[in-house]
Amino acid sequence: MKKKTSLFPALLLCLTMMASAGCGNQGKDQTTGTKKTEEGKGQKQTDVFKFSASVPDFGLSPKDTLVQKEWQKRMENHMGMKLDIDWERIPWNDYREKEKIVLASAQYPDVFTSSDYDNVLDYGHQGMLLEVSQYFDNAPNYMKFVNSTPDAKYQIYDESGKSYGFQDGFANNRDIEGAQSQSTVAYRFDIFKENNMKIPETLEEFHEAAKTLKKKYPDTYPINISDKGFQIHKGFLNTFHTKDGIYWNGKEYVFGPAEKSYKEMLEYIHTLYQEKLLDPEFLTDDNDRATEKAVTGRVFMLPSMWAGMANHYNRNAEDKKMEWGLAMLPENPKYGTPWKLMSTLPGKSLQQRFNIVISAKTKHPEWLVKIIDYQYSDEMIELMDWGIEGKTYQVSKDGKKEFLPEIMSSDDPAQELGKLGVSSSQVCRSGIVFTPQDFEANIAQLPTEPWYHDGKFLDNQYWIATHEYGGKESVAPFDRAPVLIFSQEENDKIDNIMTPVNSYVGESRTKFILGDTSLDQWDKYLKELEKMGDYPSILKMYNDKFRERDKK
Repeated sequence: MKKKTSLFPALLLCLTMMASAGCGNQGKDQTTGTKKTEEGKGQKQTDVFKFSASVPDFGLSPKDTLVQKEWQKRMENHMGMKLDIDWERIPWNDYREKEKIVLASAQYPDVFTSSDYDNVLDYGHQGMLLEVSQYFDNAPNYMKFVNSTPDAKYQIYDESGKSYGFQDGFANNRDIEGAQSQSTVAYRFDIFKENNMKIPETLEEFHEAAKTLKKKYPDTYPINISDKGFQIHKGFLNTFHTKDGIYWNGKEYVFGPAEKSYKEMLEYIHTLYQEKLLDPEFLTDDNDRATEKAVTGRVFMLPSMWAGMANHYNRNAEDKKMEWGLAMLPENPKYGTPWKLMSTLPGKSLQQRFNIVISAKTKHPEWLVKIIDYQYSDEMIELMDWGIEGKTYQVSKDGKKEFLPEIMSSDDPAQELGKLGVSSSQVCRSGIVFTPQDFEANIAQLPTEPWYHDGKFLDNQYWIATHEYGGKESVAPFDRAPVLIFSQEENDKIDNIMTPVNSYVGESRTKFILGDTSLDQWDKYLKELEKMGDYPSILKMYNDKFRERDKK
């Protein structure tokens, strides 16, 4: 949860920008539509709007691509003037650090991407960034997103009802509440089929399957991690309906590592470790090592898996008969349907972290607002995320868009779409980033993977499958948490108290799983937690903030 906010990617401005962009383009003839003749007289020849824009680059530059050129053409038609844009494109891996330097310098381009909402607030309050909300009456496309975003009053605006950026848009027109990560288990389907074993649907069945595999393959450890970022407990958190830190449980804010369900989760994982069902190298394996074990037959069950990784394993397996597949998390009957993480919001919505911001010193803010707003229109979203009909996509007989067969049959469809400037490729983003993402376009690029559900082996797409098989009850409550606004002083207090607390939680979790600390010491652990920091006072702050908010 953001401290100003709630939960949502895992998607850049350098010092050289200062020289090329200036402070809000001061010194440039940005206005006008006025060009000087050779005699030096000011005569109106043609309307030209000059401005500077700094945006992140995601691997492939949109410059001169099909979509970027069409973006320019449509935008000029929309504005009724030519656009002379001084683009500065910075690699995404460098962007956020360089952005900090530029913000501190006060030498801003006219319009640029911000990767940190706290910066938007800080520099907006200092008068460095334009208060864009004063122009919202003239931003009809953006306001459709604002008006359909849950908790918009608290997510879009600050305490004074002001907004300093255009937030990252997401269009989910089919209301698919699929999950983005950590919401499935991966199994060696071929091994389960070969041994006539059932794919587990409960925690008990998961445990029994691991014991059976250990007996049949005694030189292996059936369970391991799939990715360094997926610590072994991550998937199990969702099955036990808890979380690593402070979270919204649907009724109030609670601290997961102090919950009974968290202890039960640790007991379960400790049992897997104690019975040698869990690879003892789960703490040290990096991504490459975990993949190596997966594709060489040294592991059969992975409690958390990214979309696309099952296919990745199958493509890279030594044994071409190897089949990794996915299933929803095993259920704990005590808690019901396991939660899934990062479920997409239905309809049009905004996400708070990334913003398009405008320098407070730019000469024609109303023109920039009009340009940015047009990016939130249905026609521009279609252009940026789908491209041009007949050149990048086609419409099927049932009215659904689909990318052209020659693109989808290539070795890497995303790269092919990126070369054309299609933003949904994620490797190239046209326009002034971040532009709204069309979920349909994201899904259209996602290949199917082997799945198991309701007693059947089948193929499905990750987002679609987690939506259909999980149902609404699988949406984690903290993915729909109320947005809270904290002052800088409150944020500092949260950081000062929770940093040592969270560090102690991580250390203790490992010791409990390995058995270095007995779970009989749980009460002692809880007392020690409070000695590390007064986390109950932070919980009270969250819940008081929520109650105060609802009174307004």
